[in-house]
Amino acid sequence: VGSLRTNGYDGHIIVGVNPSLPREERRYLDRMGVTYYAVEVAACAPSIADGGSDGGSDAGGNAVRAKCSRGLEDLKLEW
Repeated sequence: VGSLRTNGYDGHIIVGVNPSLPREERRYLDRMGVTYYAVEVAACAPSIADGGSDGGSDAGGNAVRAKCSRGLEDLKLEW
């Protein structure tokens, strides 16, 4: 975030953060003009977590990063 702002980027920066993000880090994001939302992590749906054996979006067995957001268990947070 800091390097974006330092190099002149003045557009929107929107990120998901851990719900227990320390207050000091929240203040930093506020100073940088960042919009942030608390994201609770949940176990992914089996079609994601098992590497997409049902032909889903992760077909091919690459389930290395199978963290999902609570309420969106069919959509990985990381790739």
